[in-house]
Amino acid sequence: MTDREDQLMTALFADLRREVAPHVRPAGAAAAAVTVRRRRRTRAVAGAALAVALLVGPAVGLAWARDRSDAVPDVGTPPSATATAASADPGTAPDLGDSVLQVPAWPAGIDSSCPSGQVRFSGGRAMRDGMFISMKLGGDPVPVDVDRDGRNEAVARIDCGIYTQVVVFSRTPDGAVTTVGRILATHVEGSDVQQIWRVEPVGPLTIRVDVGDVAGPEAQHQWRTYAWDGQRFVQSGGPTSFSGTPNTTDLALDAPSPMAMAATGGTWTGSLVVTLTNKGPNQATRLEVTLTFGVEVALGGPDADACGATATTRSTVYTCRFASLGPGASREFRWDVTASTSPRGKTTTVTANHGSATGESYQDLRPADNTVTVDSP
Repeated sequence: MTDREDQLMTALFADLRREVAPHVRPAGAAAAAVTVRRRRRTRAVAGAALAVALLVGPAVGLAWARDRSDAVPDVGTPPSATATAASADPGTAPDLGDSVLQVPAWPAGIDSSCPSGQVRFSGGRAMRDGMFISMKLGGDPVPVDVDRDGRNEAVARIDCGIYTQVVVFSRTPDGAVTTVGRILATHVEGSDVQQIWRVEPVGPLTIRVDVGDVAGPEAQHQWRTYAWDGQRFVQSGGPTSFSGTPNTTDLALDAPSPMAMAATGGTWTGSLVVTLTNKGPNQATRLEVTLTFGVEVALGGPDADACGATATTRSTVYTCRFASLGPGASREFRWDVTASTSPRGKTTTVTANHGSATGESYQDLRPADNTVTVDSP
């Protein structure tokens, strides 16, 4: 390497270190997560450094993890050291990353992609039929003795898509992992918890959880504490609700069923009429109505423009966005539906939610009535 090339390499890497160093955050003694925002300048410096390295010496590889300011650093659980059940120390919290766990049932309405019951985990990720699925352990389990039996249990966050459960696992003296119980879950009917960020011990018996009323930057944070009462986990401290949350609503849909579709020359036409009511205490500032049809259709009528529909659009799913709806108010939506395939025996599903400008969904007090199904005779 020439002196000029050596000086260039030194300058480039010095610039890179100045850019990256402020963003490096340790994730504990066991591991570290490096979170760096993908700035254009960083990419340019890294790219130049790599190009020079390829020309004058061995290749240099750099990797960055995306900055997630609203989540716990997701440090994967390493495979546990090989040990027999008989040699397991019952005073140590169980290693969950490579175990078969009894996962409590997910809240009603969550599809089968989030399995419950006996689920095998490998490297902190859930498996089904030998394949990894979207469910995983969210960060490192927290060891705490929840029942003062002299053994540490493991408090784990289990994530599956937008849904999260906080579950406590124990280990028997012979090494078997058992489920003590669930502390809480998001998106439960009647609950205002829609997001879980962090789980921390508060001495023996007590765990505190950082919860939010919605995912994303608009969320309110609350620390709520939970304790084992001998039968189940109950809330023992902290706020019990997000009372006064300005974004909380209670939307309810109603639609006549079935939807009559008349056949004329290989084309089926009809009208879908839906009434949306805001039964909640606050104004819904941004309405999102999703239409899912059993066959591809074209939309027309007064509300089709809000769905991005054109004269040539054919789709089975439309997302329609409308202006605000005040508390106690109702609005009727109407779409003309045209299909070139018979819709006979098919169903149409309509779902409404109060959405933010960034695409998140705000809390709904009773989400069960946010969806209606319309049959086609």
